[in-house]
Amino acid sequence: MKEQQLIKDTDIAIIGMSCRLPGASNTDDFWKNLRDGVESISFFTDEELMESGIEPAAFKQPNYVKAGAVLPNIELFDAPFFDFSPREAEITDPQHRLFLECAWESLENAGYALQDSENVIGVFAGSGPAAYLHNNLSRNSKALKDGFTLMIGNDRDFLPTRVSYKLNLRGLSVNVQTACSTSLVAVHMACQSLLNGECDITLAGAASIAVPQKTGYQYEKGMINSPDGHCRAFDAKAQGTVGGNGVGIVVLKRLEQAVVDNDHIHALIKGSAINNDGFLKIGYTAPGVEGQTAVISEALAVSDIEAETISYIETHGTGTELGDPIEIAALTKAFQETTEKRGFCAVGSLKTNIGHTNAVAGVAGLIKTALALKHQLLPPSLHFENPNPQIDFVNSPFYVNTTLSEWKSNGMPRRAGVSSFGIGGTNAHVILEEAPALKPSEPSRSWQLLTLSAKTLSALDTATANLVKYLTQHPNVNLADVAYTLHCRRRSFRHRRMLVCQTALDAAAKLNSLDPEFVLTHFLPAENMAEEQEALSSLPRPDNGQSEPEIMLNRLGREWLVGGAVDWSELYADERRLCLPLPTYPFERQRYWIGASGNRQPGRAESLSIKSEKIETATLHSRSNMLKSYVAPSGRIEQTIADIWSNALGIKQISVHDDFFDLGGDSLIAVQVIARLKETLRIDLDAHSLLNKSTIAALAELIEDEAQKTATQPAQQALPSCLVPIQTGNTLAPPLFLMHPVGGHIYFYRDMVEQLGDAYTVYGLQALGVDGKTEPLTLVEEMAAHYIEALRIIQPEGPYFLGGASFGGTLAFEMAQQFNAMGQQVDLLALMDTPGPGHMPVEFNDDAEILAYMLKLGYDITVSLEELRRLEFEEQFDYCIKQIAMKNKENPDIDLTHFRTVLKLFKTNSKAMRDYTPEIYPGKIHFFRAKERDAFLPQNPELAWIDLALEGTETHVIPGNHITMTTLPNAGILAHRLKICLDQNQGLVNNFTNEEF
Repeated sequence: MKEQQLIKDTDIAIIGMSCRLPGASNTDDFWKNLRDGVESISFFTDEELMESGIEPAAFKQPNYVKAGAVLPNIELFDAPFFDFSPREAEITDPQHRLFLECAWESLENAGYALQDSENVIGVFAGSGPAAYLHNNLSRNSKALKDGFTLMIGNDRDFLPTRVSYKLNLRGLSVNVQTACSTSLVAVHMACQSLLNGECDITLAGAASIAVPQKTGYQYEKGMINSPDGHCRAFDAKAQGTVGGNGVGIVVLKRLEQAVVDNDHIHALIKGSAINNDGFLKIGYTAPGVEGQTAVISEALAVSDIEAETISYIETHGTGTELGDPIEIAALTKAFQETTEKRGFCAVGSLKTNIGHTNAVAGVAGLIKTALALKHQLLPPSLHFENPNPQIDFVNSPFYVNTTLSEWKSNGMPRRAGVSSFGIGGTNAHVILEEAPALKPSEPSRSWQLLTLSAKTLSALDTATANLVKYLTQHPNVNLADVAYTLHCRRRSFRHRRMLVCQTALDAAAKLNSLDPEFVLTHFLPAENMAEEQEALSSLPRPDNGQSEPEIMLNRLGREWLVGGAVDWSELYADERRLCLPLPTYPFERQRYWIGASGNRQPGRAESLSIKSEKIETATLHSRSNMLKSYVAPSGRIEQTIADIWSNALGIKQISVHDDFFDLGGDSLIAVQVIARLKETLRIDLDAHSLLNKSTIAALAELIEDEAQKTATQPAQQALPSCLVPIQTGNTLAPPLFLMHPVGGHIYFYRDMVEQLGDAYTVYGLQALGVDGKTEPLTLVEEMAAHYIEALRIIQPEGPYFLGGASFGGTLAFEMAQQFNAMGQQVDLLALMDTPGPGHMPVEFNDDAEILAYMLKLGYDITVSLEELRRLEFEEQFDYCIKQIAMKNKENPDIDLTHFRTVLKLFKTNSKAMRDYTPEIYPGKIHFFRAKERDAFLPQNPELAWIDLALEGTETHVIPGNHITMTTLPNAGILAHRLKICLDQNQGLVNNFTNEEF
């Protein structure tokens, strides 16, 4: 390490980075542009402006500036990779979509984009205004029909939580909005979360993309925008900046732990601070010297670093006549608190390269500075010729760096500061230091096994080419570290490739040739391991003439290739290996876009005249190449189903063998699809039909069979309407019966049952009245008796396996009691986050509170309780229906009858749960508690049942909350735990230990 570069317990390591910025699709491109002094500002033609909807009368005005920093290809997205349906993808803001892609890239860069990471990973992020919603989607009637999805995909609130959900991150997920300083404030908050022990790893950043991008702006003297489209920070000719677009994310971890975990460290954060100017300035939007001075001084103090050891400042640097002098004055004042040295610290502004990227500006400057520290070069700040006469550089510690220059250390670690100041006065400053020189990795075996995987074969080929390029450019890389990173720090997908090799150049040559003598490729489609073992035996076995290490690695690689469970950590148990920033996943991006010609650009062209043109309609998208081969629908029923699915999911040419849920469908869409099928085909179709008939072929066969039974065997006894087959599995084992939650439906269990596998047959018990035609039962005892009568048609005698989530657990408990009274054996009673006596949810005082809760839970609509309470119940209901209609722009696809039915069941079942008094149960309870709790639900619901089970209550803590514990990815953990309990009662498992996730 360099002199005085000591690891402190408050140091934060930047272990991953990702960006999409004007002229740069990744950090490598970004650094090349910075190094070469590239200005990534575009100047638009009249034709381009007209295509964006700008009237000639506007852009021909003398002060109209036809410039901006464009982020290309914002309409592209890899929807299948993130399990988006095409319809959902095209109504999701490009800010959300690109931020999600960058989040994955940054985590992969850090080595933590794993399926089941043990680390608690948080997300702190913000974004720009929802311009895509306002300028494109709001003018498209088809897009407006998806009201709830529209809100989730465009509102700023859901940017970080969508990432947490899609990437299975369980730490804090916080939306940050402080205008231009958003992303650097997010970095500060992420650091604090690490230091407070709330998270193990954090992502921090932002996205800011204006739609449309090619609009220019009207220059006004004294405002923030430049008169010629160039930003001349600190120059005498500086008159403002120009708008830019982008996305940027950093991955952070406490340095001490990053060193222990052998992470790749790009740079260190020694300290940070945020504050606000208050009113000590000339106006709300103006910068303030005192506030900026205070935040810089605090960051220095927190870092415990002397100002004179800092040799570079990445400034806010907007190039405005007012802002530049204030910023240098504040920096000078803060530095001169501890040093009188002059001219030792370079300053620069990224805005001279890519314009002002608004919410992204701070993290973009941070990434720039981290790259400069890594490469030990100071990139030039552009367009500086003569200093602003209001800035006294001569008597300050600062000078503007105008050329690419070596960043000298003088025996000290290189250090820098990064500033970001938001309109409204929220200031942020971060102190960076170059990464410490850590110990190199240890020697390893002479042969190495390289593994690559992707979701599609074409992506696998691209990933292979990218790795070949990396190995060619880094011929001296430690190949063992490459192998370790691919094995232990990357997620495995179903298209797989392996190679045993000795050197980087040897690996590059063989991967480039894809010679099957050395490189094995396999697709992992089958769930049946017997089939995969057969596939394993058919793969080439290049064992002859090979050394023992080669043979061992080839066998290990072939085992992984066909889905075998390989413990990679054992391979490196006695080695110290480093995680490398290898090329990240090659997204296969397609166009998902609903365009609207002639839309306005918020905040930049408020007074411009926008022409009105034909609005582009939503399109149907091609099937993902991850799906099975296309088989066209045949016959009226299959074609009708295909048409309804296409409209609901936004996909053309849906194969009869495509799975509805693999296409991006969910329970909400399923209810609407079934409703449309019932109306179109005039059939009585169960609302849960898609649970186990989730392909067009299977659903059409069900419909045809039901029609034939009705026509030829009208008197034939069918299953009771409350009993719904979810999955057909091993008929030798007793089926699992799952009771409905408070809403009456059982779609709730789909993900969990799918993860359970086909070892068990599963039935769901839906509520009477879920069809809206019959009256629901009102007592738990009555419901239990009715469901017992129904399920005994399937299984007349025990032993029985019973379970239920929330209110469903109460029903399962009472059914177990009634079975016990009959002398029937219950081998499993599983309660999933079920409230009980003394541990109930917050009670509703009246109908108005129930309605308000339903609106908030299902539609994110907040209504006034006082206003509701002034109405009679039916009037209250009508009022709520109008609120839903307004929220969804009077969407004709909203099933209001279904909403009324669910509301009725919710009220009935909630009352039944509270009125029920459970008695002592002679058996054992398995209680599955959601780890995440909120103010509405009891903190430890399992306590209600502990004294009621004579054979004890075993508690299993499952990731997620009351709802998400049964959805992916948490459903996989819940299913795994449940299967262990089921197998125990089959005598298949003898030892079981409860772990808390």
